[in-house]
Amino acid sequence: MPSLKDVLIEKLTKKQANAVSSSKRCLLVVAGAGSGKTEVMARRIAWWVGIEHVPKRNIVAFTFTDRAAEEMKFRIRYWLEKITPTSEEVSLGGMYVGTIHGFCLAKIREY
Repeated sequence: MPSLKDVLIEKLTKKQANAVSSSKRCLLVVAGAGSGKTEVMARRIAWWVGIEHVPKRNIVAFTFTDRAAEEMKFRIRYWLEKITPTSEEVSLGGMYVGTIHGFCLAKIREY
């Protein structure tokens, strides 16, 4: 049976795999349209949760459009499902995945 690490980097290029598994907290991913940025970010978040045990409530994932945010949520859930034991529920668990504008608006309302 493959390890969680193997599952999360399967079928990625070397650069994509390095981005997913990087120990750096801040990482700039620059690539053209259709190159796999969203996939890399979804797997990176699953890596934080599954490998590095970062609490989901401590993760914020920004994008610029509602459509892109929905796609990111879908992919994050997909990878969380792949690494979550069958006895546990798969959820974003307090993680914020959405637009930067929505996040800022929520914080303004909160304060």
